[in-house]
Amino acid sequence: MGRSLREINAYLLQELRGEREGTRATDSWPFALAEVGTARGAVGPVRVLAFDDGERKFVLDGLALQVLPAAGMGLADLQAELDGVAWITQRQPVSLTTSMPGVPPAEERRQAVERLAAAAGLGAPVVREGVYLRKAQVYLAIVDGGGRTCAVGTGLPAVEAPFPEAAPRRRLGVAVGRWIARKAS
Repeated sequence: MGRSLREINAYLLQELRGEREGTRATDSWPFALAEVGTARGAVGPVRVLAFDDGERKFVLDGLALQVLPAAGMGLADLQAELDGVAWITQRQPVSLTTSMPGVPPAEERRQAVERLAAAAGLGAPVVREGVYLRKAQVYLAIVDGGGRTCAVGTGLPAVEAPFPEAAPRRRLGVAVGRWIARKAS
């Protein structure tokens, strides 16, 4: 954390525009980077900046640089996502389609998620993203159904999953992060 705006713009010039060297970058070119705040990352503080490249994006400046579409999120939403992803990662997620020893068969996992969706009132569910959490031996998924998109999980209440512009895995992270925050308060 703590890279200069010129260093971040050099990275963005290479990463997003394909320039081999970001030597032409300045503090304000090719992007006007705005400080958003600081988030708590898995291994320490993460500086969050925003810029517009046809759509608003975040730059996370922590151990590494990461660029994410803002997808309508603010800093608190991004923090919920980081918290949710950390919680999921600690429990050793396995996708619903990955086969491995010690994990229920894929069809069984898919059916378990569909039962969770049905119990949450999400009729005719479409599973957008789902995982089996090996350490906890539970299921977690982002599901569309009944005109709603929710995160559902074994022993967890259904939580609305906002930000339809975000990737399903990010929406799952936000929903789990919000569930964690509600549980803590």
